[in-house]
Amino acid sequence: MRYCWFYLVICFPSKMPKTPRRKQTLRAQRSQRTKDEWHENLETDGSGRPTSITTNTETPTESSHSTQLQKFLSWAKRNGIVLNDKVICCDEAGGVSANYGMMAADDIKKGENIFILPRPAALTPHNSAIAEFIQQNEDSLRSNSGWLPLILALMYERLNPESKWREYLDTFPNFHDMELPMFWPLSELDSELSGTGMVHSVATDIQNMRKEFEEVLLPVIERNPEIFRHEKFRDFQFAKQTSAFIMAYSFTDDITSNQDDEDDSDDEADSAPSTIMVPMADLLNHVPDHNAELNVGEATFRMIAVKDIRKGEEIYNTYGKISNYTLLLMYGFCVKPLSNPYNTTELRLPALRQACEQTGFPDAALRFDWLDKKLATECADYDGTMSAEVKNYINRQSICLHVSGLCDSSSILKSILKVLRMDREELEAKLAALNARDAAGDAADSDEDEEWLSDDEEDFDISKDKLSNMDSVTKVMLSKVADIMLDELSSPSGADESKLTRKQLYSKYVRDGQILQLKNLKQWLTWYD
Repeated sequence: MRYCWFYLVICFPSKMPKTPRRKQTLRAQRSQRTKDEWHENLETDGSGRPTSITTNTETPTESSHSTQLQKFLSWAKRNGIVLNDKVICCDEAGGVSANYGMMAADDIKKGENIFILPRPAALTPHNSAIAEFIQQNEDSLRSNSGWLPLILALMYERLNPESKWREYLDTFPNFHDMELPMFWPLSELDSELSGTGMVHSVATDIQNMRKEFEEVLLPVIERNPEIFRHEKFRDFQFAKQTSAFIMAYSFTDDITSNQDDEDDSDDEADSAPSTIMVPMADLLNHVPDHNAELNVGEATFRMIAVKDIRKGEEIYNTYGKISNYTLLLMYGFCVKPLSNPYNTTELRLPALRQACEQTGFPDAALRFDWLDKKLATECADYDGTMSAEVKNYINRQSICLHVSGLCDSSSILKSILKVLRMDREELEAKLAALNARDAAGDAADSDEDEEWLSDDEEDFDISKDKLSNMDSVTKVMLSKVADIMLDELSSPSGADESKLTRKQLYSKYVRDGQILQLKNLKQWLTWYD
């Protein structure tokens, strides 16, 4: 599943996800052998962003701080942010994996605070220099994303030389320097990531960003030239860079959103989690096997060690159970495929249609026609509650699939397989009923929807323990889909990773991760044939 913030808007148009963007999750217990293999895989990453917790033989020192980082740390102290004496903030010269990060200058015990940040030090629309204006124009700034108040606040603070958060924002001097694919040249994006779904994702993100900027944000700015004097407020590229900065570094505030739920439980838009910037927390880098996580409290934000951290180790937060695809899309980096147990792949609908034709599925075109109409109608009727998986199908013409050792069940894929194997007479009756309902302008039948999207169809379940129930024709068709996708995911950058640019390397990791998923799918289909 794609987690880019504008993609989340497509999936959940009236509510942002409750989990923080850098979601905190404790890793599952593993056997010692599995744990050893896990760390062996992690520690061999050559991406420039280590994927494991590595140990520096020398204790980092204050001399490793850049001038700007020193200014930020002074700002943090003035604003009541308390950093553990055992922690050193440093840049890449100080031994961290990318840009900025934190290292343990001494052993840190599980449960110790890495830092404590008081709520007033966080940057939100409601404590920015234009907080009163944002509150007064709350209705005008409403949008599908829910992010426009924070975007406007960040743009204002960014252009305000007297901003309370000046030293914090200056720590990230060039938002566009983040290597998110939305800033790649189209030719490079197409050549390196063709077949992964990334090109479509980036295009959709930018289209939605521009739409909200031109239709919602810009009119508010134009009506208030006395406040928004700087021409950059009218520059879409500046808004795009600000959006990308939020995408990569923001957190969601469950405490505030829960209070909003209690205060106004009938207003669904107001109950969405608040998106905020948390200085200091966004310095930490990510690995799947992290050693710290953020605790959100009513008065403070605390970064807490979730296991013992040895002297010389880098301190890592986690951005969540995120695939390489999403890491690159949202954060501008990713890790070696074997280092990321959360990788996914996509089964594209054109490939599925092609495989159906090659396998000889009867009336495949008619079946997909009914399915497309059915899902499109559902999205229109239940736009606020439609699942992310169905929205992904509608907007990206693909099915997201996670295959890690076993095939995870996909409700939308089960529904497609159910339609493909449906008796022709039943299919024609359903298509006629759907056309008649559309012509009459009637609402969808929720009971019928629940029936056709039922999770009880074991014959079409691709989870490991249900594959034996699937007929051989369907298995052959799914295997052909995987073959078609594998052909599209060839590696244009070659295999010698030492000669690749960073963009080429990350692109290779995304492709290789999806290839591994597709090969796992084919393997399971063969084993349970």
